[in-house]
Order: sequence, then structure tokens, then C-alpha cells
Amino acid sequence: MRIILLVAITALVVGACLIAFSALPEPESSFGWTAYAPLSNTVYSPAGSHVLSTAEVVGFGLMAAGLIGLAFWGGCAVGREHPRADSTPAPRPTEID
Repeated sequence: MRIILLVAITALVVGACLIAFSALPEPESSFGWTAYAPLSNTVYSPAGSHVLSTAEVVGFGLMAAGLIGLAFWGGCAVGREHPRADSTPAPRPTEID
């Protein structure tokens, strides 16, 4: 059970780090050709729209897997604290004459 907890926490932390580092702004270039039309094989992305990068998708996936692992570990821990009721029926009382 400790391995599940360790793997889940690691996945959660690594996923959060991937998302945080991929969200850092990239430096803008201050040069380029502006008099020409863009290449025909490029995709126009207007300002304000955001498409997730591969690192962000992997980060969100790792975070989801970590949260699912933590939920599984928590359910097992709670289930271990509350044992099941005995399913065998109680013995019948004997009749006294």
C-alpha cells in the first residue's frame, strides 16, 4: 500500500511540475519578415486562444492518474479501519426445559 501511495504522490507532483514549466512564457523574437504572407502550411492561431501542448496534456494525465491512485489508497485505508461484520449467523439459543 505504501508503494501505491508513493507512486500516486509522485505522479501528482510530476504532473503539476510539467504543467507549471510548460505554462512559462516563451521569449518573443524581435525580428522577422512582416511584408510577406504567412506560409500556406501554417495554422493561424488568434491571440487569446490557447491550445494545450503535449507536455500539458501529459501533465494533466499524470495528475489525474495520481488523484485516482490517492483515491484508491484512501478507500483501502478507510476499508481497513472498518472491518466487515461477520456474515455467519449467530447461534440459536438453546431451549431450557
